[in-house]
Amino acid sequence: MGSLDDLVIVSCRAAREFVTDLIEKVNLGEYARREGKVHVAQFSITEFAGGEVFPVSQESVRGKRLCVVHLFSQEASELGHDFHKDYMELKIVNDSLRRAGAREITNVLPYIPYLRQERKTSGREPITAKLIIDEIFNSIAPVPARLISVDMHVRAIMGFTNYPVDELTARPLWLMYSKNHPTLRQKDNVVTVAADAGALPRTRDYADHLGVGLAVIEKIHQSGGSQALRFIGDVKGKTAVLIEDMIGTGGTLISCAELLRKNGALPRVYAMATHGLFNRRPGQPVPEQRLFEANIRGCHNRLLATDTRVPFSCAPLVAHDETHEIRG
Repeated sequence: MGSLDDLVIVSCRAAREFVTDLIEKVNLGEYARREGKVHVAQFSITEFAGGEVFPVSQESVRGKRLCVVHLFSQEASELGHDFHKDYMELKIVNDSLRRAGAREITNVLPYIPYLRQERKTSGREPITAKLIIDEIFNSIAPVPARLISVDMHVRAIMGFTNYPVDELTARPLWLMYSKNHPTLRQKDNVVTVAADAGALPRTRDYADHLGVGLAVIEKIHQSGGSQALRFIGDVKGKTAVLIEDMIGTGGTLISCAELLRKNGALPRVYAMATHGLFNRRPGQPVPEQRLFEANIRGCHNRLLATDTRVPFSCAPLVAHDETHEIRG
C-alpha cells in the first residue's frame, strides 16, 4: 500500500484543465484525508518557433510514481491543433521523466487516436493501433509503465502489449444521469439503440444495467459501395437512446436518429458518447453545429459526451482508479 504523497501528476499542455479537475477529485476523497494529498509537478513545456517542444521538470521526480495526463486535440488542423504533435509531445515528456529517475510512469490518455485501425482487413495495411501503443510504452521503458484509457474502441487492444493497460468506462456516468432523469428513468418507455454491430456489446451492457429494451441499427452494403440502414427492434412510442464510444463527424448519429423517428420513436432521441471528437473536414460545418441543427428538426433532444456536450468529466473515473491503485 502506498501514499498519495508519493504520487505526482504531470500535465501535458492540452490536459491542464482536466488535471485541475482530477486533482480536486483525488484530494477530496476519504483516502486523501487519511493518507495525504497528491500534487501537480512544476513542469514546463516550451515550444520553439520551428514547432519543437522542450519539456523540463522544475522539481525532482527521482523515485516518484508519476501520472502523466494528456488529451489529444481533435479540432481541425486549420485551427492550429494537431494530435500528431500532441502524440510526439507525450513521448518526449515520457522520455524526460524516465531520464529524470522516475520510479514508475503511468500515462492517462482518456482518448487515444488510431485505435480504429486495430486489424488488417486486406493486404498491405498497417495495424496502427499496435504501433501507437508500442511507441508509448517504448518512450517509458525500461521504467515500469502503465496506461489508463476510457472506453477504448476495441477492448482487444489491451492485449497488444505485455504492459498493464486499464480501460475505464463512462457507464457509471450515464447510469447516474439516466436514473435521475425524469424521462430516461421511465424504464418501460426507454430503449437503448446500437448504431451498428460494433456498438452492440456496449449498448447491451447499458441496457442490462438500466433494465430497459434493446434495438440495433444494421448497415447494409449495397452495390456501388453505398450503404443502407436496417432497423432491428421496436422503438414505437418509446424514447430512444443511442450509445456510442465516440462521435466523429456526427453523420451516423443524425442518420440513425432520423431512422428511429421514421420507425415510430418519440421525437426526443438521446445520444450518449464517451468521446465527443466533433471532427470536420475543410469547408464543412462543425459537426456539433450539424447536430444542433438536427435538434431543431427534432432529431436529437440531448447530446451527452464526456468533457464536451452536457459535459460529464471523466476525471472522477481516473481519480477513483488511481486511488485504488495506490491502496493495492
